[in-house]
This record gives sequence, C-alpha cells and structure tokens, in this order.
Amino acid sequence: MDRKATELYRRIFASGQALDNPYPLLRRLSDAGPVIAVEDGVWAVNSWVGCRAVLRSPEFGIDAEAACRFRGGADWRAHPSLRLLSQTMLVLNPPQHTRSRRAVAAWFVPERIAAIGNAIRRVTDNLLSELPLDRPTDLIAGFADRLPLAVIQPVLGVEEWPFGDFRQQTMEFNLLLERAPESEHLDRADAAAEEIERCLHTLIDRHRRTDRDDLISHLLHSSESGELDEAEIVPLVFQIFNASYQTTASLLGSMLQALLGTNGPNLRQLAGDTRLIASAVSEVLRTDPPVQSTGRHALRSVRLGEHHIPAGDFVIAVLAAGNRDPRQFDAPDEFRMDRPPGQTLSFGWGVHYCLGAGLALLEAEVATERLAARFPDMRSTGEPRRWPTANMRSFRSFDVLLNSGAGQHCSLPGVQS
Repeated sequence: MDRKATELYRRIFASGQALDNPYPLLRRLSDAGPVIAVEDGVWAVNSWVGCRAVLRSPEFGIDAEAACRFRGGADWRAHPSLRLLSQTMLVLNPPQHTRSRRAVAAWFVPERIAAIGNAIRRVTDNLLSELPLDRPTDLIAGFADRLPLAVIQPVLGVEEWPFGDFRQQTMEFNLLLERAPESEHLDRADAAAEEIERCLHTLIDRHRRTDRDDLISHLLHSSESGELDEAEIVPLVFQIFNASYQTTASLLGSMLQALLGTNGPNLRQLAGDTRLIASAVSEVLRTDPPVQSTGRHALRSVRLGEHHIPAGDFVIAVLAAGNRDPRQFDAPDEFRMDRPPGQTLSFGWGVHYCLGAGLALLEAEVATERLAARFPDMRSTGEPRRWPTANMRSFRSFDVLLNSGAGQHCSLPGVQS
C-alpha cells in the first residue's frame, strides 16, 4: 500500500465531515496512480477509463454479504438497515437485479415520461411563485428539497406519507453509504429503516384496496403475475424514491453553487441562451457529483491496469476523480459549457446505472431554465451549509436573495409572482 495515498483517501472520505472542496485532495490521489491499494483488500480507481471498466465489466459485482458484514459485522442481519440494504437493487446482481429493474422500466412508457415532464414544469413554476422576493430565502428548504418530492410522490401514488419525515429518514439511511461508517451511523440508519419499512408497508396495503395507475400499483400487479416476489416491492419502492429524491436534491444544490459562484456560468448567460442549460447541468454533475464514489467486488481474480486484483477484493470507483481525469477531459478542473453533455460517470455505468438519472436531469434542466428566466440577478447571501457526509454530497441550506432590487424580476407567461 502507498501510505500517502491511504492518508489522502482517509482524509477525503472521513466520516462526519463535508469538505467544501475535496477536489485538490482528489487530484493528489489521482496523481498517485490510476489504481491504488488504499487498505488491505481495498483499491481506489481514479481514472475515467478505470471507473467505467469496474462499473460495466461482469468481472466485478456486488457481494451483499461482504458489504453488509463490513458495516455490521458477522451478525449484520440483526440490523434492520442492513437487511433492507441487502434487498435493494443497489446491491443485487443479475439475474435478480435484471428482473427487478425490468419490472420498473415496464411502467415508464413514453406517455408517462411526457406526463412527468409536464408535471415537473408545473411544480417548478408553482414552487418558485411561493418564494419571497423581498428578503433572503433558503432555496434548499423552499425549492431544491420540495421539487423532487413533489415529482416522485404522484409517480409512486403517494398523496402524503402516512407518518414521519420520509425525507429525513432517507437521509439517515444513506449514512450506510459512507466510506467510513461508524456505529452511530448504523444506529441511526436502523431507526430510519424501521420507519421506512413501516411506512411503505402501510402505503402498499392501501394500494391493494384500490386500482390506480401508479408505480406501486404496477409493482403489485407484477407480483400477482409472478414477475416479482412480493418481498421485493418494499426495497424496490424505497430505492426508486431514494434515487429520485436524494440525487435530484443534491444536484439542484450543486447547480446553485455553480451558477452563483465566480467560476461557473451565470443565470443571465443561461437566460439568454437556453441551449447551454443541458451542458451546464452536465458540467455540474461532472465537476461536483452528488455521489463521489461507488464500489464493486472482484468476482474473480482480475487484471486492472497494471495491478492484479484478487478475487473478493473491494474496488472503489472514485467517480469524482474519474470525472476530472486529464486523460479524458481537457482542462478537467474548469467548468466549460462547450463540453458535450453526457460524458459524466456520476450516474454510474452498466447494469447499475442510476434509476433516477432521467428524472434528475429533467428536473435540473427545468429548474435551471425557470430560475434563469425569473431571477437572472439572484445572488447568494451568507455561507451555504452542507450535510456532514463525505461520499454523499448535499447541501443542508443555501440562502439567496432572488432579486437585486424590488420589482426587478422577470415573470414567466401565465405565472403570477
């Protein structure tokens, strides 16, 4: 092992922290090599090509038993959060993963995608119309958190969660996805998992008594026809919600930081040329991805670059480093809207490509377009605050002043503000 690389890796992914700018450290980690042994049996892959190879190659997969044992020890099944994690598509391999994903994909036919797009535009305009114009407002609580919730709930067929704060419970559960989880994280994730499962069982039972055209009802029909096991529905619904909410809320926060910073595009530029919006969203995903890394196990002994990876070793694809690989991108640390969209690793690759990617992109593009049209002079006030997590990057608050002067905002046609 490279001791300096190990120290860098631990600093980047230390628990209970959120580095405002981890990318200089990630650059140093990448400079140490495209593939590095950072712990016994643990490798960090920092190149774009290497990350893609790990994510798409059938020689790498997910050993749910090993992943859960790492977090909870030999008796990991005693932990509700790890039992739930072990059943999600996040840690399933084909053919079980293929069956679950196919059941979801069958519901997202073109007419439903078009309807979701219309709903995103309507919800975005409504949320922006509710924001105060004469004083600073937290755009995370008032908009970035609310938009993905308002979009995914009707997709699932949820008018309101039966009890608890499902958003907060999701954030608590996602502590399991940190690279250096602690016992406190596991306790909090366990409490959240119990509430998540209780809530989803209640929702699914309600759907049994009605005939609706929503995703939960579709999954129940798939179970009745034998395409899915009924036990798969709760973890599947939870992962769909998690992918759609967490990724989108995090991406919207990073969009704000890029748009209101000194080195990125500005809202007036995007308002003047909406063709740049897709590229701007793609560059935010590339330069500051919501999920910094993801892991796979070597299913057999495999060669990766110049290194021999023994079977069973854990290989971490450091997406945030691969996205800034100078062998793949010119001036990789610069925010450039002339880069072709879609070259990011941020949604993964291969069979585990993020289920919520399409929704997240559409929501981010619509949100950026509407913000630029209505509030081209928006500026940040104070210091944004992040959730104290290293692998899952997300803002907790982001205060802005929507108008630089009273009455100076633009209104969209047909929208009262």
